[in-house]
Amino acid sequence: MAVEYQVSKDSNKKIPVHYYGDTIRKLFFAAAFIMLFFLPFFTGYIPVSIRASLLIVLALSIFSGLTSPRVFFVSVIDVVISVFGVFLFGYYAVDAYMQYSVSSMFFWVNQILSIIFLVSLYFSIKTFRGFISR
Repeated sequence: MAVEYQVSKDSNKKIPVHYYGDTIRKLFFAAAFIMLFFLPFFTGYIPVSIRASLLIVLALSIFSGLTSPRVFFVSVIDVVISVFGVFLFGYYAVDAYMQYSVSSMFFWVNQILSIIFLVSLYFSIKTFRGFISR
């Protein structure tokens, strides 16, 4: 089975056609930025310590940087992070809606993060599928 490639915009390197790591990287970094930005405002709402929250932001940033068209294992981790993000932030969005209402900023931040991770899940699965269909 032949693998389709496209030439990268930044160089002459070829990358698989079904690689969406650049999009995943941007989504993960946006989520990490949002989480870090709003952390001081929601320390009383989140179920983990500030240190754990910062470690999660750090890990998300690291994995966004590690995303590569050449490393299959990182694409698997991207899928796992995306699934975990959709579940976690989706759960807390619904919980915040039930506890505080739609006017709560905590609800909206969790809702936005769950949507970001849902989109990253879509692109992560497409990348994963591209790796396994080679």
